[in-house]
Amino acid sequence: MSKFGNKKKESFLSTMATSSLCDDNCSIVTKAKFNFKYFNCDQKPYSTCIEELNEKEKIDFFTKLKEYSKESLAHWQRTGIGKNRYSVLEVYGKFPNKSNFKHLPFVPHDVLWARFRMNQDARIIGFICPENVMCENGKNCEFDTNTFYVVFIDLNHNFYSLK
Repeated sequence: MSKFGNKKKESFLSTMATSSLCDDNCSIVTKAKFNFKYFNCDQKPYSTCIEELNEKEKIDFFTKLKEYSKESLAHWQRTGIGKNRYSVLEVYGKFPNKSNFKHLPFVPHDVLWARFRMNQDARIIGFICPENVMCENGKNCEFDTNTFYVVFIDLNHNFYSLK
């Protein structure tokens, strides 16, 4: 190596990405992903739009999503909250019979409804895809089972009604 370095070149090269999706330590597929394609806030007074959140609620919301993205959905299903028996991510399966919300016609009927706990009463409601689905053409369809599709923001725990 020359005693004369090219500092501009070295500085530029230090900003270049060196990791790859093919690296042994790349874990991108194991991390939870959040998809908002099915997001809906039209079921008032129970659902909330993102723009209705105050600044602190928005920061808390996206900070939680960032934290939840560090692990898999399975991890959050196994992670309990405090001393109670509920987990951070509860998968209900079918849309609950006792809910203040209505099943939206554009959400597939054969998904697994679930919720992420955001804080005391706030939840994000959505669904995950089951591991194996037999499609109409008789083929076994595989879906990304590590994506949570956000459908509702429920600030007051109205989705799964205990009443």
